[in-house]
Amino acid sequence: MKITPVKALTDNYIWMIQEGNHAVCVDPSDPTPVLEFLVRNRLMLAQTWVTHPTPTTKAVLPHCGAATWNRPFTVKPTSKQQPTP
Repeated sequence: MKITPVKALTDNYIWMIQEGNHAVCVDPSDPTPVLEFLVRNRLMLAQTWVTHPTPTTKAVLPHCGAATWNRPFTVKPTSKQQPTP
């Protein structure tokens, strides 16, 4: 497994987790660096993980593939902080 920070916007990073020829994208704020990273490294996007919703999340996800945004989620205050639909 390889974890790579990919610079996005002016002050942000998107984390890419690679395993074989597949990748997971964590908190994409801009689709362009994600797609460039995938092409440059000949990877297929398996999943996109959103750890916290942001104003750009809903707009970015359709461009990153491997994820659909069909409803917002809220976080229940529990010890595990798991998102609930």
